[in-house]
Amino acid sequence: MAAHQAATGPITPEGKAASAGNLVGHPTPEEARLTRFNAMKHGMNARVAQYFPPKPGKYAFCGQCDVDRTWCAEQPACAKQTELFMLHHAAVDQRNPKHLAAIHADILAAVTAALQLCLQAVLGEGVLIKQPRVEMDREGNPVTLTYLQADGTKGYIYDYQANPAFKPITDLISRLGLSMGELGLTVKASEEDDPAGAGNLGLGSAPRESLEDFNRRLLATMDAMRDKLGRAATNLRKDPVLIEHEAQGDGA
Repeated sequence: MAAHQAATGPITPEGKAASAGNLVGHPTPEEARLTRFNAMKHGMNARVAQYFPPKPGKYAFCGQCDVDRTWCAEQPACAKQTELFMLHHAAVDQRNPKHLAAIHADILAAVTAALQLCLQAVLGEGVLIKQPRVEMDREGNPVTLTYLQADGTKGYIYDYQANPAFKPITDLISRLGLSMGELGLTVKASEEDDPAGAGNLGLGSAPRESLEDFNRRLLATMDAMRDKLGRAATNLRKDPVLIEHEAQGDGA
């Protein structure tokens, strides 16, 4: 180190020219391959994924991890989380989001799979939920609202409402950009690809209703139906023929 500190290099013009000539043709491809990591630090002060110390089998994601448990326990941090740590640091330092492409692809695949499961559950249960209307009687007991049908059998008054899981699913579809419009699967998109309109039906220039608007209109229709059923039940209880019939039944 003392020799390097005392070294001044060539001083004369001839010496400087000779020193510069030594660099001609260098580095060669082989020299570049051998020295490409010379700028890296020794690693004594390197950071690790300190938020995830090695705990084989104790993290929620350890069940699907393929890293050897014994080897993992000897590391300064969880191997999988260290990989995520390094990829994110590389993406930020180099301002290159392509380093995270595989991670984002895995997340998108998982979200899409969960979305499919949600859709299957909603379709299996039904978009509309039907349940008997229940009200409290004078004593505070729940009573199912019924009425007497024309054939003398008992009928029930039902409430209809949209499946509460339907709207969050449609919102998630829109946020992920998986709607038909964003995927280019609408009639308008096909008309843009085929300006002549060959093979396409002319649907007019009226604006298309979005899925969110349709869901809102459906909920409004359900609310209106609930009000109509409520008024029908009220009018039914005021029906003089029904009142007389129930009075005769109580007398019997």
